[in-house]
Amino acid sequence: MKISKGGGAYPEIHMNQYPNNIGLKSDNKNNIVLKYIDENNNVKYDNLINQQIHIYNNEIDKIEPNERINKLRKKKILSDTKDREEKYNEPTYKPNNDEENEIIENTKRNIENILNEKLNKSNIVNKKEEKYYRYIPQNKLNNNLEERIIKIVEKGTDPLDVSKFKHKKLPNIKNSPDYPILRSPTRKLNKEEENDWKIPPCVSNWKNNKGYNIPLDKRIQSDNKKLNNVVVNENFAHLSEYLYVAEKKAREEIQIRNSVMKQKKLKEKEEKENVLKNLAIQARKEKGLAHSSLINDRKREIEREYKIEKNLKKMKNYENRYVEEQIALNKVNVSKNNNIHDITLFNINEQNNVTTTQDDDTYQIYDTALFNNKNNANIYKFSSERLRKNVQKIETRDTMQPVKYIKDISDPFGLDSLLSQAKKK
Repeated sequence: MKISKGGGAYPEIHMNQYPNNIGLKSDNKNNIVLKYIDENNNVKYDNLINQQIHIYNNEIDKIEPNERINKLRKKKILSDTKDREEKYNEPTYKPNNDEENEIIENTKRNIENILNEKLNKSNIVNKKEEKYYRYIPQNKLNNNLEERIIKIVEKGTDPLDVSKFKHKKLPNIKNSPDYPILRSPTRKLNKEEENDWKIPPCVSNWKNNKGYNIPLDKRIQSDNKKLNNVVVNENFAHLSEYLYVAEKKAREEIQIRNSVMKQKKLKEKEEKENVLKNLAIQARKEKGLAHSSLINDRKREIEREYKIEKNLKKMKNYENRYVEEQIALNKVNVSKNNNIHDITLFNINEQNNVTTTQDDDTYQIYDTALFNNKNNANIYKFSSERLRKNVQKIETRDTMQPVKYIKDISDPFGLDSLLSQAKKK
């Protein structure tokens, strides 16, 4: 079979396979075989076989002697070198036609004898008589059917077929009886011997699956407590005394240590209370100072508001005064464009004159300006310096700042931390 170069071996084929020539012994030998011819021009095939056997035997002799090879030689499976040389030197020739026919007849006889032996054995053991049965058809529709006689014969088996069942060899049966065992005659036992032979039952202190009431004497027998005599050592009394004294001393030391710890804790508490008192006094002082500063600021604000209200009233009264009063008080800001005299004193009806002089197209409803009496000095003018100063004043004030909220602290004076430290100590 050709082996595929790209694939592996085929496990279902039971023969040596070498995929990609892996593991194949590469012997560089020529495939050419020399032909030897007889006098009658017949090829001598036996020469080639004898040559290969001779080479194989020589290779075995070259190997060092092994125990296995020696055993095989003793059993005459492998012959010695002398026997091989004699066989190799013997002439071999091709048989004639008569000799070939004799060999064929001999082989036929041997095969027939083997077959006859097997057939005779099977006939003797499993020989059964032939049986005849009458077959009556029951098909009523077809009347043409007739009765038949059937012969039943066992199916023949191939004598050269491979055995389908495995035969196991049975052990050899011993026909000879067993040897007799001689024993001394039985004798009666005494009560003492009977009691010695009695073994107490094994009683467990943990298990009682069936729930039997086990008496105490049997429990004691199983424990073997009576066999050992209990002996108490005198050192146990000394040990108990030493333990009592050690316990007493330990108790006294513990009391002293507890008293010292209490005193330390009291001192620490007093120190913490003093610290807390000082903190409270400082907080009260700071609170009082803050309260007094707030009161002073509030007073200043009230005074300022009062002054502003006062000035506003004066300004309103000042605006409502006539020009004559302002001149008397020397508080008139005279400008070039404005008239010094009060127009109301002249009692001139300008409306009639205007209507007569002006045409209908240029007729106007209002004869005078609305804010003609007011001075330009009273008009508001923007100044950046004044604004900057006002902003600085507002920022410096506490009242004009945004509202600030103080976060509520659960432990402002740190009492919880002090208590936790005291507990740890």
